[in-house]
Formats: sequence, C-alpha cells, structure tokens
Amino acid sequence: MRTTKFIVAAFASAALLGACATGHLGGGTTHRWKINLAGYMDGTANRVAELTEYPDGAAAWRIMGAGIAVCDQGEHKAQVRRKSSTTGVPIIIVRVVPRMTGCEPVQFVMRVDGTGGWSEVIRDGRWTPMDRSLGLTALQ
Repeated sequence: MRTTKFIVAAFASAALLGACATGHLGGGTTHRWKINLAGYMDGTANRVAELTEYPDGAAAWRIMGAGIAVCDQGEHKAQVRRKSSTTGVPIIIVRVVPRMTGCEPVQFVMRVDGTGGWSEVIRDGRWTPMDRSLGLTALQ
C-alpha cells in the first residue's frame, strides 16, 4: 500500500516539475495526431504528435514513439496558425522552434478535420513539403 502511494506521489511530482520547466501549470488544450513511421498510409500509429495550446497564446509540440530523430525529441515551443489552404480546406500550421544548433526549422500542416497532413522545411527561401506524407491523422 505504501509503495502505491509513493509511486503516485512520484508521478505527480514529475508532472509538476515538467509543468514548471515549460512555464505552464495546466489549462492547455491538447490535440493528438498519429504519424506513420515510414511515411506510408497503412493505418499504423508508430508515432504520436501532440500539440498543447495554452490560454496565454503559447504552444508546445512533441513527437513521441520509437525512432525519433534527435532534433525532434522532447518538447518544443511552437507557433500555431489556423487558415485555409490554397484549395480552401481549413488547416492548422504548427511551426516548431528548433531547440538545438544544427536542427532546421520545420512546420507541420494538418487538415482541421483530422484527415491528413504533411511536414515542410525551408528550401530556396520558402516552405516546401518534404518527400513523403506523414499521415498526420487525428487521434480520438
């Protein structure tokens, strides 16, 4: 019984420390998308992308799962925009702020209805889609 209380207290402490480290003690809205590891749409959620938006306008982005590139590991500050694509489809654009030197800026573009998305990097001075679709379908 004492072990269970200790484990619960340890998890609560870890969550509080994480919240203090990011400067947010809750109150955010979190959205999740599944990402196909190989970039092919086979319905397997090998990774999960998570966006948390806070009431003060700040946002955090994280990718969880196996085989995460060093530049994508951990929680990143993010800038979030909502708009319509060139075809009129409502989209969310999450621009991730690199945490380390040598990591290039990346942005993730997802359809608001949760039916898919892709990532983009800067090439020749403009945002350009990467070679493969990531799937980026909403998790319920």
